Amino acid sequence: MLEDIENIYEEFVNIDKKYIKEESKIIGIPELPEVIDSISCMSSQLLHNKFKTGRKDLRTRHVYDVFKEKYPVELLPYSIALDYATAIGDEITDEKMNKYESAAHIFELGKIVRAFGIAPENIQNIFNEHITVLQLVQSGEKYTIQLLLQEEDKDNMLDIGLKNYRTRSYDIIGFVEIPLIKNPNIRDKDKIKRAFQGFRKFNLFVKDINDVIHDKQHETHTPIIILEQREPELIPKLASEVYKEAKRDINRLDEEPYRQRLYNKLKEEKDKIADSF
Repeated sequence: MLEDIENIYEEFVNIDKKYIKEESKIIGIPELPEVIDSISCMSSQLLHNKFKTGRKDLRTRHVYDVFKEKYPVELLPYSIALDYATAIGDEITDEKMNKYESAAHIFELGKIVRAFGIAPENIQNIFNEHITVLQLVQSGEKYTIQLLLQEEDKDNMLDIGLKNYRTRSYDIIGFVEIPLIKNPNIRDKDKIKRAFQGFRKFNLFVKDINDVIHDKQHETHTPIIILEQREPELIPKLASEVYKEAKRDINRLDEEPYRQRLYNKLKEEKDKIADSF
């Protein structure tokens, strides 16, 4: 199902083409849709490629892997579009782009916003809350990075690093809320969201380890980059702390098979960096 994310996404935002065609007639430039298509293609293709190669993390996949047969496939387009919107936000704030790439991404985000604008109300609410959460996450991420750059005490550096991953882990909440719409039998929705956050903390840590070369090239600060430059011996300690907290969050969930599936995914993440320290 998730092998076809490009087509799922394009079909979801396709409503935008009809809107653009109608508006182009009103403003008197009938050839405008073709021009816009070329701009949009640049942005969507960049994102498609980054999801394919793993440069961008598909949060939908993590949630789908855990819900499996309980994932309502009719809601999958909303989750994938949420991934694309999140990726665009990351690109705009974290990556160096020329003005044409920036314009293309902003245009692509407009397509997604319009598509969500005609979604069911509960989906619209999740989208709106997710955008607010992303603003808080990005602000909290930058704040903790600034604190870490200024901190001298090693214990405090570990605490700040852990706080960075806690903050960033909130970006998975909206993706969990989408399948929960059709799963009323899950008793404690807060616990399952907390368990996914636990997994996401360590998943982000592993991503930062694997992205060291890219982040250095793009002058992106992460806890790993900062600690590698200043206190490299703290990186294994931070890995241990993030993993323990993630495992604790998952173990608080008492509903199966979700708990075991999340724990299995956590162990898979740990195996990815087994030879890093």
